[in-house]
Amino acid sequence: FNANQFRLILHGVTYQLLVHLREIVGGALAKAEVQTLKKILMVMPIVVRKTATKLVLQVSENHPHTRLYLAAWRKLSA
Repeated sequence: FNANQFRLILHGVTYQLLVHLREIVGGALAKAEVQTLKKILMVMPIVVRKTATKLVLQVSENHPHTRLYLAAWRKLSA
């Protein structure tokens, strides 16, 4: 019972975070469904490389939602 309750709480928190993300990002994603946000923003092919001083994220240029992902990243990091 406790494990299922904890899993339900995690799903609820994740849903709320995605709803707030949709409000912050706006633009083409302002009226998107949560499942669409999940597909576009959470499932992105990225290569993570670690250098001596920082982490480098390389986003795939061939993915159809790369521009939306980068626009959302810029708004969140501003």
